[in-house]
Amino acid sequence: MHRAHRPANKRQEGLFDPVPCQSFETYLAIVRLDFLMIEDSSNVFHKRIFSCLTKMSFSPIKPNNVAHTRHAVNLFISVCLCVVGLSVLSFTTAHTDTATPQPSPPIRVGIYENKPMVYIDESGNRAGLFPDLLDSIALKEGWRLKYVRGTWSECLDRLEKKQIDIMMDVAETEQRGLRFLFNNETVFVNWEGVYSTRNTTINSLANLKGREVAIMKDSARTEGGVNIQNLMAALDIPCTFVEVDTYDKVFKLLSQNEVTAGIVSRIFGSLFAEQYAVKGTSIIFNKRHLKFAFSKNQPLSSTLIADIDRNLVLQKEDPNSIYNRALFVYLSGLPREMIFSDPP
Repeated sequence: MHRAHRPANKRQEGLFDPVPCQSFETYLAIVRLDFLMIEDSSNVFHKRIFSCLTKMSFSPIKPNNVAHTRHAVNLFISVCLCVVGLSVLSFTTAHTDTATPQPSPPIRVGIYENKPMVYIDESGNRAGLFPDLLDSIALKEGWRLKYVRGTWSECLDRLEKKQIDIMMDVAETEQRGLRFLFNNETVFVNWEGVYSTRNTTINSLANLKGREVAIMKDSARTEGGVNIQNLMAALDIPCTFVEVDTYDKVFKLLSQNEVTAGIVSRIFGSLFAEQYAVKGTSIIFNKRHLKFAFSKNQPLSSTLIADIDRNLVLQKEDPNSIYNRALFVYLSGLPREMIFSDPP
């Protein structure tokens, strides 16, 4: 038997056999196929390009086909560049479409110690009429809140410097109106009272002559138009004012007999006078409207004010709202858990 003769200068045709230049339409067909495979994996795309390139084998350039060859090569390069460009665009678009949207930054809220209006409880959680009210509004409006703890003075400074967005439990005064914005709806109406040690009798401001009086620094009683310091000066009643950071410290100084009198809000006094063994007097002054304060020249402030006012009005009208339940619980000295328990 004779084996079939196979020319020595020929080899078996396969996938990667060279293709003559005259079959350039074949290359274009392969590249067009690659256009349809752009959305395949990157490995498939690279294999198709590699396949296309390895199939090229140009015949010797003759004078009569130089122009045809140059045109074919330029066209092939242009098509490849288009394929690569569309592939990059497809990859970028896919990643852009699937990117997870970034959440809005949290609303920063200043928090300090002024029980029961605002405070941090024994477990380190925020509590008080203002935080409970604000949390209920945030839940309805879809806000993320970030509470920033500090002293009363620190929180006001941060609000003015736009380091926080909201400050709770702030009495609106003319002087503060120059520094901050306020919501329109009042959260609570308060006033100030003079308290003394149990063995001291104080019936009028004249009884404070020559005495030491504890007050909270930067409070409505110590700043603004009519305050205790200006009032005592106008009445020509000299006394020494001892400034502290919280109402709690005012009553501590009184209970330790380090001062003769102290000035606190009527709510704090009514709830904690007995605990600190101090007593109230008949002297009251400075009726104040407690509200939320906001940074000036901050675009977010107008939106926050409108949302808080709208929700506060609705909650005032609802006897079973968080606002009304919190008001009753805190002013009665009842456990805070009753605010969130089901009504009987």
